[in-house]
Amino acid sequence: MAKKISRRDFLRGSAAAFAGTMMLGSLPMNAGAEEVGSVRDTINIALAAENGVYDLHKTSTLNSRVVLCGTVYEQLMTLNASGEPVPELCESYEMSDDATEFTFTLREGVNFHDGSVMTADDVVASLNRWIENYSAAADMVGDARFEKVDDRTVTITTESPCVTLLYMLAGANQRAVITSEAAIASEGEDGYMTDIIGTGPYVFSEWVLDQYVHLEKFDDYVPYGDPDEACDGWSGYKHAYTQNIYFWVVTEETTRMAGLQTGEYDSANVSDSTLSQVAGNDDLVEYSEEGGQKVLVFNKKEGLCADINMRKAINCFLDYEEILMVVDSSYTLNSSYMDSFQTLWYTEAGSENYNPMDAEAGQSYLEAAGYNGETLRILASSANNFDSYALILEQQLEANGIDCEITTVDWSTFTEYRNDSSLYDIFVSSFSTVPVPSLKAYFGSSYAGWTDDEGLNELWDVYNASTTIDEVADAWVDIQEYCWDYLPIISLGHYTSHDVMNSQMQGVIYYNCAYYWNAYIPE
Repeated sequence: MAKKISRRDFLRGSAAAFAGTMMLGSLPMNAGAEEVGSVRDTINIALAAENGVYDLHKTSTLNSRVVLCGTVYEQLMTLNASGEPVPELCESYEMSDDATEFTFTLREGVNFHDGSVMTADDVVASLNRWIENYSAAADMVGDARFEKVDDRTVTITTESPCVTLLYMLAGANQRAVITSEAAIASEGEDGYMTDIIGTGPYVFSEWVLDQYVHLEKFDDYVPYGDPDEACDGWSGYKHAYTQNIYFWVVTEETTRMAGLQTGEYDSANVSDSTLSQVAGNDDLVEYSEEGGQKVLVFNKKEGLCADINMRKAINCFLDYEEILMVVDSSYTLNSSYMDSFQTLWYTEAGSENYNPMDAEAGQSYLEAAGYNGETLRILASSANNFDSYALILEQQLEANGIDCEITTVDWSTFTEYRNDSSLYDIFVSSFSTVPVPSLKAYFGSSYAGWTDDEGLNELWDVYNASTTIDEVADAWVDIQEYCWDYLPIISLGHYTSHDVMNSQMQGVIYYNCAYYWNAYIPE
């Protein structure tokens, strides 16, 4: 049978206190450069959806990160195997005792793909652009911005403590990547950078929309860390053994699985409904782990769900498990916003409002909302079977008297539509694991769904003002409890992520999904 590897099998050591948050590993462990020998010059990865946007300051899409993070782009800080922030493009940092002053000393001689050398000007421009486009970061630091001290030193000073800022710089899904000032100046009329320029071991060589992205090895890459040691989570020496990495857009899961079986693709993310096809194939290996939440996000800016009573009615009418089981068989039902292995953050606060299945209460809330037969608009992508979840959601709501309409689009269009509050009342999506709760994108006041509530903001102020990690964890319990009453989203449950790979593939960094900067296949 095909070999199956779980998180426990590849976890590199136990998680430390803060990081019970995040567990990463390398599959298999990276060998020293002298041990690898001859390798194939190309590996082929099948993606379930076209990303549409590769400006990581402005998107939280997982596939965009899979393609670009660690390969094309690097960050000031990154996460090690215990989920702790460690230097990447800086060689050291200092944080004041009150967590309001942060100073970073940059690595010397780091090359951008455009031929320039990274300086403090590039770092300041990149991180301030990230803050301006990432509401969670802006909410945390307020009016503070990164400043240049000299060519190798940058600093930021905040009015209030920001004890989790380093984690945000290292692990936000809307990534704090470093690019050149010239690339930032390449913004098109749509506000996205047209030049994808990083410091990583691969160059963004070609993008053919709806077909593929081609990354090519960057010969002038400047690595850090020990070349004879395995990567420690996302941190460490990057060998870039492989000359070319192709990320192919393959929306049909049956096609991805068939390509894995024939060797056309070396890796792909699949659902558990197709994993039986891997059985008995010694040329393939499966990796799986709890990867995040399946979520219904309410539009709280305008429309039916701007009314909290409507959100509560919908919550009472749903059977979460019936929605999840239409696609998954390895989901987990629990009220925690954070994943079960994240021991510091895991809480069941607010669980009395999790999956209540109380139609009588739902009708009372519906009456309080003044519902009069208006159409509830559900937005879903055809990628990752989100449209299947939407169909069950529609059936459950219509059975309780709510007229529904589903709009199903491809993933690229979905990421555009969800930013337009006039187009939907609810969208169906998933959110992958993050190291700290404040990095959940749906908490952002400018993110789709527009979570901007005075009571919730006051709780976030307490969270952000904490100066110890225990205080932050306590504040999070209060936030989750509040959210299960306020309902910015409905967290249906937690999903298991499955990747199937060529069993000969080495050097993959796996956390929630696979990262390929050190990946190779021996010839």
